Amino acid sequence: MNIPIVDVTFKINGRVQLDMDRAQEDPWWDQFTQGLDLNDPIQFQQAVSNYVSAYLTREELLSDAPFTCGPANVYNIHIEVLNGGNDNAANDSNSGV
Repeated sequence: MNIPIVDVTFKINGRVQLDMDRAQEDPWWDQFTQGLDLNDPIQFQQAVSNYVSAYLTREELLSDAPFTCGPANVYNIHIEVLNGGNDNAANDSNSGV
């Protein structure tokens, strides 16, 4: 079998808890939330989605794996922000990028 390169697609689901005090100290927070009203729950969820998405696309996923020809391309990111910006909505979610 002589196939030099094989394209592989994959899906990954994950979860992370965002420490808002630390996020707001990060210069990227201001960059990716600029122009959004963070007091509005919907816009706050969009801000969190923008911020997390920026880090996900920046990661060099699988770049050190011996079988790859470079890092994976991260695309088609779907982010749900659970109870973000609304303390009374434990199961509320919003889809982002």
